[in-house]
Amino acid sequence: MVAPPGYEVHGHYGQEANLGSTSFVYDETTADMPPDVQVKATLTLAELRKQYGPFDLIKIDAEGMEYAILQDDREFVAAGTSLIWVECNEEISSLDCADLLLELGLKLHYFAFPAHNFKNYHSQTEPLLPWAYEAGLLASRHQTIPELDELLARDLCFLKKITNREDLRRALWETPRWTPPEWPMTSSSIQLAALASRQIRSQSYESFLEKKKAPDSVAPERDYSEAQKLKNRLDTAEEALEFARTLALERLDHLQKAEIHTQHLDAALNEAKEMLKNSREAEAHIRKQLKQTQDGLDQAQKLAYERLSALDLAEVSREKFIQTEIALRRRLEQTENDLAEAQNPAFEHMEALKSSDVNLDSGFLL
Repeated sequence: MVAPPGYEVHGHYGQEANLGSTSFVYDETTADMPPDVQVKATLTLAELRKQYGPFDLIKIDAEGMEYAILQDDREFVAAGTSLIWVECNEEISSLDCADLLLELGLKLHYFAFPAHNFKNYHSQTEPLLPWAYEAGLLASRHQTIPELDELLARDLCFLKKITNREDLRRALWETPRWTPPEWPMTSSSIQLAALASRQIRSQSYESFLEKKKAPDSVAPERDYSEAQKLKNRLDTAEEALEFARTLALERLDHLQKAEIHTQHLDAALNEAKEMLKNSREAEAHIRKQLKQTQDGLDQAQKLAYERLSALDLAEVSREKFIQTEIALRRRLEQTENDLAEAQNPAFEHMEALKSSDVNLDSGFLL
């Protein structure tokens, strides 16, 4: 575990329902230190760098120990050979880190991004927590810090240059941390969502991330009057009202868009109904034509059957006629043959009669 030199880590503390809040920064009032837990091994950032470095990028997310880790290796950090990324929670230690990095002459930027990525792997569209943001400080000396590109801005991320402690305090104040779930997440309402949520939780910028005074200390006089306090409260209220107005305008715009969308849907529905009506009429016409065609086919089929029957009858009649003709020819031939046979005896008899007549005539002559 990376820690300042001589730092003994016995136990940890954190919010019971938030594993990500686990910290090993010792605090007698909150630390969970069972007596049988041994001291954990630690090394400094310099020792880690000597073993595995040098590093182009050093990312520190140590839940409150960031300042002590950087302070211990401040000469290396000041050299600016590594890009430094430090988690930036809504804590006074984050302001102390900013003071240290700026004191070492580094350029400092604050980058905040939603904890919920709408393009996540599981395509989960509902965020677990509305307007939950993570943030970090990016410190550099020689490296070029890119500007926020269009893709990150569309994903509700934002980047701010930090030149002093107050810049970071203001940036943290204007970062959404909690809002009611019904507030829409849009790029135009990031700052307003943050300010309105502070108002809902009765937070004031005057006391935001200010170090608490010791109980026996005498409170120093404020450098602002009661009128200034009233003005600050008025400014906060106006910011909340502006957010409410913007939110109302957005809701109105959404309603108008929804109404236009509904009109488009109604028009599309009417068009679909008209198309359905035309389709049904066309279907009825087609069905009528199909019925007429079917009737015509049935009539044609009936006529064809009748023609075939007539042809069959004609073929039978023709066959009978042929058979009758054949029979008549045979009878005619038979009659002719019989007649021929009957003619031969007649001819012979006639010849015989002629011969008899000649002989008779000769006898008479004699």
